[in-house]
Amino acid sequence: MPYSEALSFLRERLRPFGLDPAPFWTRLVALAEALEEHAEELHLTAVRGVEERLRGPFLDSLFLAAHLPDLSPAADLGTGAGIPGLVVKIARPELEIHLLEAYAPRVAFMESFIERHGLSGVWPRVCHVGREDCGLETPLVFARGYGEVGKFVRHARDFLGAREAYYLWRKGVEPWRPGDLPLKLSFRRALPDRDVELLVWKQP
Repeated sequence: MPYSEALSFLRERLRPFGLDPAPFWTRLVALAEALEEHAEELHLTAVRGVEERLRGPFLDSLFLAAHLPDLSPAADLGTGAGIPGLVVKIARPELEIHLLEAYAPRVAFMESFIERHGLSGVWPRVCHVGREDCGLETPLVFARGYGEVGKFVRHARDFLGAREAYYLWRKGVEPWRPGDLPLKLSFRRALPDRDVELLVWKQP
């Protein structure tokens, strides 16, 4: 099994949250390798190397997957090339997920990966939330790297009608000033050894 050290790393950090990546490890590695192969053409420059992806954004995404309720359909806002949405789908195959991304080549990449690996109940689409109507309503919305925390919550509720919104907040990167938002902050939990915190908003 490739990347055995990365698997051990993830298992140790995810064990307290009841998620073991071993059963779906092959698909996780396949996605990490595909992202690395196509990183330049997809303009994915923040992370380089399969191991770094697995230990960084994939860990964040699996942490999110461990906390998501069984509520479908869900939507990932600004998923990029599938982080966190495709990782969540691999870890939680029972969830139905819409992957919303403004950059068409990334959507084409996700469509190809989904077809090649036989995933079902997951739908990438080109849509720039906040600038156009995606024609979609979902009870659950999540994201990572949306740019600004308050904007994510407003877009989740105002454009997609979400009742619950889960955000992987990169504390050293993204601004957040708690204030009036259309959903109420109900839960927050830090990811050990990462400058990331899961923020959860729900309908008051």
